[in-house]
Amino acid sequence: MSAGKVTLFYGGEFITLTSHDEVKGILEENGIITKLIESTVEIDLLISDENVRKVRLNGCVVPGFVASHTHFSTYSILTKSVRVSPMNLFFDENYSPPKTSEDVLHRLKDHNTDVDIFAQGYEPVLQTGKIIDRHDLDLVSSSVCIYLMSASMHTIYVNTQVLLKNGLVDKILGGIVVTDKVPQSAVEEVMKGALSEENLLLISATIPKISPSELKLCMSESIRILRSQGITTLSDATVQDTMFSFYKDIAADMKYGVFPKMRIVGFPVYSPKSPFLVPSHGGLIQLDFKSFYNSDFLTVGPMKVIGDGSVQGYTAYLNQPYYSPPFFDVPNPDEWRGQYNYPQIDLRVAFQEILGCGMNLAVHGNGDGDIDLILEALEKVNEQIEVKGRVRIEHSSLITTYQLIRCRYLGIHTSFLNHHIYYYGDVFRERVLGPERTDRIHPAGTATEMGVSWDMHSDCPVSPPCPLFEMWTAVNRSTSSGIILCKEESVSAIEALKACTIYSALSLGIGDKVGSLEVGKFADFAVLSENPITIDPKNIRDIIVLQTHISNRT
Repeated sequence: MSAGKVTLFYGGEFITLTSHDEVKGILEENGIITKLIESTVEIDLLISDENVRKVRLNGCVVPGFVASHTHFSTYSILTKSVRVSPMNLFFDENYSPPKTSEDVLHRLKDHNTDVDIFAQGYEPVLQTGKIIDRHDLDLVSSSVCIYLMSASMHTIYVNTQVLLKNGLVDKILGGIVVTDKVPQSAVEEVMKGALSEENLLLISATIPKISPSELKLCMSESIRILRSQGITTLSDATVQDTMFSFYKDIAADMKYGVFPKMRIVGFPVYSPKSPFLVPSHGGLIQLDFKSFYNSDFLTVGPMKVIGDGSVQGYTAYLNQPYYSPPFFDVPNPDEWRGQYNYPQIDLRVAFQEILGCGMNLAVHGNGDGDIDLILEALEKVNEQIEVKGRVRIEHSSLITTYQLIRCRYLGIHTSFLNHHIYYYGDVFRERVLGPERTDRIHPAGTATEMGVSWDMHSDCPVSPPCPLFEMWTAVNRSTSSGIILCKEESVSAIEALKACTIYSALSLGIGDKVGSLEVGKFADFAVLSENPITIDPKNIRDIIVLQTHISNRT
């Protein structure tokens, strides 16, 4: 379809998520909704008007899904990498997920070539067997570099060749010793070839890169996959400074119809030296980069601060020890509570810089211990300065009722990684958190009851980018084995739909453009095989996305 002429979309069952309940069709012009039509008589008149393009829809029409937290560029690169995830991230009918660490190693061996190997998706708590280490990867290849990223992206497993290439070890008498480039706190991880959190930076410079032209091809393919799930807007939750210029070029190509359309919200990564923040007499002010980068297809989103790690990786910071010791060596393993990336004083500094200059903030917080640090810092910042930006807490896996009360008071939005419930619920109960804490993960029901603003996301490629499955999980709260986690924390189907659309859009600051079908917003919508509100809740995940429209483009 081409833009520029008035288009009538009609024939489907419309869920607008507005006060207009009986919509029979929508008029679109130049990608914008110009009218919601509630009269069948008016529909008939428009059908007979030869100046109007007509598109009959067969199915249930809902606002395009807003994927509020993905790692889009990483997901795109992975379309060309070695796939070892226990989940079918790309909805490939021929994909057979590795079930054990031995299966993962075999998958790597099958792809062993003369070039470096990059794979993502290894999950020690889901894929049984020995935890993969440097020696295992050396048996796959001792001549090329092997980078095996965990599913959570908080740990990377490497072979000896990677350590040599980065100058982290030297070969001596048939073995290796660490060099002075390795901090004492990282020696054990380097020797094992399993680097977590900040130690990832020790080898990040040599992780294989792809050219801009290759990345464009990968993004084109990933957009096709994401649109097949009804997604019309997504975030890239970790965008380095130089990536915005690349995205600006992509957005221009989308505008002129030479690249598949997808609306992208980029989260700049916080750094005290960020070019997005400049010193002034009044503290820090925002550079006018939003007007430079923002367009119909690119929006500068909240600035990202990473507070802790992942629950499944035993690196989320908890108030109480994990249910069982982690799968890696730590002092006093029975008392292990994970780790946080920022002491509280540094969080206050970061939050004050970001929120004081009008930027919005997205802070990664999985564990209840880390969320306490985040809230304490935000409470101090609110006392010290006029806060000009909105705040999202990303993942909020173990957020407590008391913490939700504090979020409501501060006007903080919580974003739940609901896929944890299905994919990790069983192992969280049995091994990582225990039954009691697992039962309360991602408490959307309590958040709804208390009036706390919330949405949900996939954190793709941590889990598959499927909003309808996210809805199913929020409504049913079933683990993969069928155990129901605290039914009181489930939400209605309409709340779940809003969480994947308008609630996500509002939290990203783009609720005036997307998230519902309203006059003046983009004509972005998905056509579904069934009505997700009236269907049996157990069958929501079986709904098929028939079409996805972005500004009159399918």
